[in-house]
Amino acid sequence: MDSVAVTGEFEEMPSLRALVNQVGYDAGAPKCFTAQANWKAERAEFAVLRQDGSEAFRAPLEYKGRIQGHYGPDWGNEYWRGDFSAFNEPGRYRVRILLDGASDDSWPFEVGPNVLWNQTSRPAYRFFYYQRCGTDVPGFHGPCHLDDAASPDGARQYDLRGGWHDAGDYNKYQNAPYVYGLARAYNIAQAGFDLQDEDGNARFDFLDEIVWGGEHTLRMIAPDGSAYGDITSGYGYWGPPEVETDNRPGTGDERRIRGNESGNDSGIHAAALARIAASVPDPRPWIEGAERGLRWALEHQIRGVAQFSTAVDLYRATQKEDYARLARELLPSPSAAPDVVDALHRYDEAIKEDHSEALRAALVARAEELLALAENPFGVYTFGPKEHPNYFNTPADKSGWHVGTSSHLLEAANLAALAYQYAPDPRYLRFAYDQFNWTLGTNPYDLSLMEGQGSAFPPSYHQRLTFAGVARGAVPGSVVNGITWRGPGDDRPFFDMTGADIPAFEPNEVWLPHNTNYLNALANLHVATNPGKMP
Repeated sequence: MDSVAVTGEFEEMPSLRALVNQVGYDAGAPKCFTAQANWKAERAEFAVLRQDGSEAFRAPLEYKGRIQGHYGPDWGNEYWRGDFSAFNEPGRYRVRILLDGASDDSWPFEVGPNVLWNQTSRPAYRFFYYQRCGTDVPGFHGPCHLDDAASPDGARQYDLRGGWHDAGDYNKYQNAPYVYGLARAYNIAQAGFDLQDEDGNARFDFLDEIVWGGEHTLRMIAPDGSAYGDITSGYGYWGPPEVETDNRPGTGDERRIRGNESGNDSGIHAAALARIAASVPDPRPWIEGAERGLRWALEHQIRGVAQFSTAVDLYRATQKEDYARLARELLPSPSAAPDVVDALHRYDEAIKEDHSEALRAALVARAEELLALAENPFGVYTFGPKEHPNYFNTPADKSGWHVGTSSHLLEAANLAALAYQYAPDPRYLRFAYDQFNWTLGTNPYDLSLMEGQGSAFPPSYHQRLTFAGVARGAVPGSVVNGITWRGPGDDRPFFDMTGADIPAFEPNEVWLPHNTNYLNALANLHVATNPGKMP
């Protein structure tokens, strides 16, 4: 035969899923979910069911169409949105979607006051405890890397123990951005975070974690005020962290500083230490480190937002007018960048000025940009353009780095929650909740991307603690990289569901930035939805 063609039809079994926020929905707030099915139903509605199976709410589903990737591949399903924002009766529920004669019940979820805050704020910051380096973490690992670190050539030893393992590996890059990010979240909603003191050291657990990371950050500032380089042994070791080295300094197996031994920009280190100084009863050691880093930056003509934030917090901690004057000199133009908003807000409180209108204008403009790129069945922020969105920033013709979108979405949620505080447009609030919904289960894989919060989780994580006896590599409260693209030019969603001991890192690895962004977004959402905490 020179050629052959086969034509015909085949039947596919109906497949439908009710994709909900598996943790739950805040009373009085937007409550949206997504229904996905492999056919276009003539009749589409949903019901909210109580635990006893009785119906509490019913409404039609809104048809949203199919999703076709930026480069053409179709996601393979039809999509609908359900909205039960008007329903606020506290309790435990499921959503039942009804498409023609077929139905599917969602995972259970809660409706009540401050559900997201009450159920996820503590796990989100306790994740950092499990990532600690240089101490015993019961059930996870013994004291590890007590000999961090040697110079790049191995000739000199430095005391750089402590801090946090940066991700699913044991490397420690610069912890300072996460110390600063955690301190920022803590300050935004300090009164709302739980008041537990699990280790009985007379310091609340969240602040305790910030101080743990801060102590390592302080060690990472060299005597001249610059920062030491990253600490890493690469990615080849898979095993318990406590046996990667002998934990004794000067024996030759220490992990080494990567790149420049010192002389690195310490701006975020100084800002983190100054923020701690403004938050603890005895600020003296933190002030000294922050001042050293600030001096180095100014001597090297580095005068940015980090130096402005450092000056503001040093003024709050010391009441020295020199720092107030420096803060006025370094005053940045108001913008929607969260670090600028936060630092300017703290500046206004301390210096008694008012930049709220300029911040409002910047945040509203940015929020409108976010909303324009979220017109899809999940309400999530895409990489655009509006007419043909790219959900995962998929390249056309190259592979390589393509981690999931968790931080991308949570940063957007943070901006929208900030905008809502300054301009309470209900669209901003709905957008912020939609990003949390995706993270906690309203996504094509029907997975909560935060371990332990919800009902369905990744079968395995790209996490070296798997080989230290931690089942699935699952670290409680961790936010995974998230859903990403399948391949160059193929932006259908991908998550590694194989259950392999070492799954793909791009979707299945946990990183400190994701939990940092989660906490900042959650803190600002909590302030936005609780009266009396507005800027």
